[in-house]
Amino acid sequence: MDIMEVVKKPLYIMKRLDRMKSGSTREGFRLITSDEDWMFWPPDHKVICNSSQISLYRIPQHTVILMECDDLPPGLTRLSLLSQSNNAETVSSCVVMNDNIYVSSKIFRENYMRFLNSYDISTAVLHGPCSTYSILQNADTDNAFCFKSHHWQTSALPWIQRCRERGWPNQTVV
Repeated sequence: MDIMEVVKKPLYIMKRLDRMKSGSTREGFRLITSDEDWMFWPPDHKVICNSSQISLYRIPQHTVILMECDDLPPGLTRLSLLSQSNNAETVSSCVVMNDNIYVSSKIFRENYMRFLNSYDISTAVLHGPCSTYSILQNADTDNAFCFKSHHWQTSALPWIQRCRERGWPNQTVV
């Protein structure tokens, strides 16, 4: 699966998105009832946890997005757009709050739903954070359109450093 993702990666970059299989199949389960799960993200968008990390990226080649976690329940974040994006779905997902530009997750999901439907996937429906569709009668596919980050938000650090019984999940997964 890893090899196929590397081989096919240039095809998805030409379409402005990187992709990775996720969910139960990625975790090694091959159940008859399993659906397919994919994550897609614009490769030039970089998500950071604090503003000092902006120096790690080149602007205008990269769109930098800041995770803001203050005054939010654990695990939730606001995504503040710090630099200009050339991705139409990202740009049209932006809203202004308190003189800052944020990416609306609701609008972002709806924009990518329209993106999927432009490829005649007419059975696509919103399902939580994903767009779900069926190509064959019993073969559902969940697509999560997201942003990739190489940084952990502060609230997740205890999870990374906790004691893992029997080495699960392994360090690569963490």
